[in-house]
Amino acid sequence: MELKEYVEQIKFQLTGGILESELKDSDIEKIVMFSLKELNRYYDSTALVMADAASCIDLISLQENNNIKISSISNVYRSEASGVSSGDGATTSDPMFIAQWNFANNYYGYNSNNWALNYAAYNTMQQISSTFSTDLDFKEDQAGGKLYINFSNGMPSKVTIEYVPKLESVEEVKGEYWTDILLRLSLAHTKITLGRIRTRYTLNDAIWGQDGETLLTEGNTDLTALRERLQTQANFTYPLD
Repeated sequence: MELKEYVEQIKFQLTGGILESELKDSDIEKIVMFSLKELNRYYDSTALVMADAASCIDLISLQENNNIKISSISNVYRSEASGVSSGDGATTSDPMFIAQWNFANNYYGYNSNNWALNYAAYNTMQQISSTFSTDLDFKEDQAGGKLYINFSNGMPSKVTIEYVPKLESVEEVKGEYWTDILLRLSLAHTKITLGRIRTRYTLNDAIWGQDGETLLTEGNTDLTALRERLQTQANFTYPLD
């Protein structure tokens, strides 16, 4: 969605296309951009970027070269497999495949018991090595703009970095879920703003009244509920194998 679409939807929900609003379109645009900054605290949809493999990657240069903004790094992947060739030019480090490949290509020289013992030895070696160093374990230095990566199975020529983008425009918000969250945050902040405007002065002897108190209550209630939902979601952790 574009910025003007957010503005039109907010205006329609507050005025029904009939009533007049104290806020200009430019005012609502500022509220949407303010809400976008708040959304950055919770936004977790990721994107991928490829980089030359190195033990220390300069994230500042990576962002400039790829015209991206990184909020945080989620994961690092090898862009190339490592291990034993599968016969078609590809490689793999899956131990079960290695055992099967060895058995298929060396059946007449050794019996299955030999390869079962070899597989057990290989599996034990992998378990031992994992206690000393974890391949592709990484540490992000946000203050220094560096990404440090551990390569325990050899360094590939490229790595793929999964990252959470830093949102600087509403067009960068991806997915219906997050566009809906941004719209609801913006609507809640707009209600609060209008509520404060309409309750600035009170006409005690007037025969009619404004809906400022109602808008203020609705906005604060909606905003509190949204923040609690997003905070609960942000507290979930997902273990990586």
